[in-house]
Amino acid sequence: MSQEKTLDKKEKVMAKFTEAAAEIIKTEGYNALTVRKVAERTEYSYPAMYHYFNDLDHLYALSKALLIRQTVDEILLRLHSDNVRQDDLYGVFRIYTLYYFENPNLFRFFNDKAIPRKYLSLIYENTPDFNSLWRTSFTKQVALGRCKVEEIDLLAKTIIYSIHGMIALALSNSGDLNEETIVDQLYSIMDYLLRKA
Repeated sequence: MSQEKTLDKKEKVMAKFTEAAAEIIKTEGYNALTVRKVAERTEYSYPAMYHYFNDLDHLYALSKALLIRQTVDEILLRLHSDNVRQDDLYGVFRIYTLYYFENPNLFRFFNDKAIPRKYLSLIYENTPDFNSLWRTSFTKQVALGRCKVEEIDLLAKTIIYSIHGMIALALSNSGDLNEETIVDQLYSIMDYLLRKA
């Protein structure tokens, strides 16, 4: 068998394991992910996984990259189905927030599961360019003079970190935060930041 065919087969098997792991994470939570469970879903023996992955963290990293791509695709699809333009910053972040309430296992995985540094490049190489997505979402705000292009990265991260902090509090049942109150507070935070920019 040629090296190209061997590599192609290996990539297909790795993709099968990664897709199974991602589905477990999304439906049951990342703590439910085990080598045996992934092997059962893919109909491979669990020792076979170690032929394709260095360790479980390697599988987590590729699963995270896949889930990030799926999340971006699902949010963009939701924007389209809800008739929210990608430059409607408030609408984009509202849908982003609500998406995580609908998918709390994903939120916990993205926020709580640490991926070792040696695998971070796998995530960065296999996920969308978020700076490009942010630039599109902030276009209208720049045109209105509410922020400058060079401020987009900092503003986007500040808004996202605010969202993640509020969702983490809501999911831990701390305080009176829920979907509605978070969106209301988010709009206030965004108004404040865009006034100051």
